[in-house]
Amino acid sequence: RPDLSSRVDRHGKGVRWFPPVWKMLIHFVQHSVLMSGEQFDETTTAYFGDTTFAEAFVISKRAVSIQVSVGSGHGFVLNHFTAPQVVIRTAVNASCALPGLMRPFELLAKDQKTGELIPFHPPGVSSFDGTITADIPAARLTELFNCNNFIVSQVNPHLNFVLHLADEDDWRRTHAARSGDRRAAVTKLIRVANFLLLNIKYGVQKLLEVDLLNLRMVRTLQGILVQDFGGHITVLPVLQFQDYIGIMAQPTEEQMGRYIRRGERATWPHVEAIRQCMAAEMALQE
Repeated sequence: RPDLSSRVDRHGKGVRWFPPVWKMLIHFVQHSVLMSGEQFDETTTAYFGDTTFAEAFVISKRAVSIQVSVGSGHGFVLNHFTAPQVVIRTAVNASCALPGLMRPFELLAKDQKTGELIPFHPPGVSSFDGTITADIPAARLTELFNCNNFIVSQVNPHLNFVLHLADEDDWRRTHAARSGDRRAAVTKLIRVANFLLLNIKYGVQKLLEVDLLNLRMVRTLQGILVQDFGGHITVLPVLQFQDYIGIMAQPTEEQMGRYIRRGERATWPHVEAIRQCMAAEMALQE
């Protein structure tokens, strides 16, 4: 729904996902990160309360999984199987804690006897954005839910642009009217870029295997380069230049409506593939 970014702030309580840009710049100068974790936690509390993964599953019957990176960078999938008592809002906080954007968060769980919120991990262990370790934790989800096909809607701004370039079929659809020579030249450039990226990923992987590169930053880079950010079906909504300019601004309902329509248009070419992909599962459920 288009009111996703503002539905809790109907009465002007100041609940918002992003503070004004000038406040983020001041906060970065003072604290080396753009946003206050405390203010972001107030927003997620207003939206999700203290609902746990187990409670959410009982209410919705939907399996919600959130990938986070824990401690030194180990991936952890949170859901009603692996962490039933973890409070969802703290998992959302950690999942949004990109380096430079916010500091890592502590995961909280609800005590089954008293209902009080207690730390989920030992003292000193915090969690941050799961993209660093696995944007799409396919292997873990396969273990937990016995699934073997993944439908991915990739809207991460730093990945969407690259995946659009790598998708030759998408490029042909959006640039079909251009001259044949220009189209062939760009297609070749895209293939060369894909070849170079694969070689970089392979080289970094091998250097880490023989322990020639063991710096934490390099391992973080390896985690980003080597993983696969797509699925068997990958939906790529089109992001325009002005979207990147306003990426850190609080979206309006009009902008949210525009994003939703773009997502719908990007899904339409995949509808039949999704229907075929889901046919076996729907038949088993029936």
